[in-house]
Amino acid sequence: MLVSLVIHHAKNRKLEIYVIASDLPDTDRQKIEASLCENRSDFELTSLHWLSPNMDMFQDLHVSRYITLSSYLRLLAPSVLPEDFDRVLYLDSDMVILSDLSALYDSLFNDNAILAARDFHIGIVSAPDGVFNYAELGIPAENHYFNAGVLLINLRRWREEKIADCILRYLNLHKASVHFYDQGGMNAILHNSWTEIDPAWNQTRGILFPEIWKKLGYSTAEWKRAKNHPRIVHFDGPAKPWLPGIRWPDYSHFFTYLDRTAYRNAFRGPRLERLVGRKVYFFLWRAVQKFRVFLKRLKRGV
Repeated sequence: MLVSLVIHHAKNRKLEIYVIASDLPDTDRQKIEASLCENRSDFELTSLHWLSPNMDMFQDLHVSRYITLSSYLRLLAPSVLPEDFDRVLYLDSDMVILSDLSALYDSLFNDNAILAARDFHIGIVSAPDGVFNYAELGIPAENHYFNAGVLLINLRRWREEKIADCILRYLNLHKASVHFYDQGGMNAILHNSWTEIDPAWNQTRGILFPEIWKKLGYSTAEWKRAKNHPRIVHFDGPAKPWLPGIRWPDYSHFFTYLDRTAYRNAFRGPRLERLVGRKVYFFLWRAVQKFRVFLKRLKRGV
């Protein structure tokens, strides 16, 4: 992700990168630093900082096979970043940047705590995987639910209102019921304090299913625009492009930028999507998915 970030970052504009990681080996840090230096002609304007905060406060929170305690580290941004920072653009590590992010970073908060894109897997807070106690919290059932992979955070408000503490209290109180970990907590606590941004800034796997967008009230034209013009591609969920056997559409983006890093020989990327192009590959992938659904229905006698 970081190499794609520096490649597209505006020339002659300073870039401060803070990596919050609890257990990244020194060898990996060296490879990452070398990769960034190779891909940024004005690297002297880029500062890379490594942060390894104490994670004791997260020890009792829920994790899963692919969600570790590190997922909660974004909640520490207001406390571990310099006090004179009034904003930060948080990015998950499982994504590829396809454009300069300056326009997003410079966006107005309008006094809200965060800017985020809608989550198209969940959609609204009253969905089965949404905010489980939305009614108890007084949140309208049709309120949009956001994905926490890309967040422009208003650090001033987070510090003044101790928002991270509020989210942690909610998570500890409802740990057996909250869906999607700290993302669920943020949607509960910040339900009336976030601004929705263009989904192009956080294109998740939901873009591969136009029927989901139609169900949420979007037109085919809106889906096509979002599908064909992403600014950030987010490989959310457990099916990551670097895992063996995973061949989802748009995963060639990941290997395009991986080839420009010190890890270029570590993984073998998909060849078919690169060969036929992303649009043709998506058409073929959708056809295979529909055929699989047809076979399942046939077996059930539907």
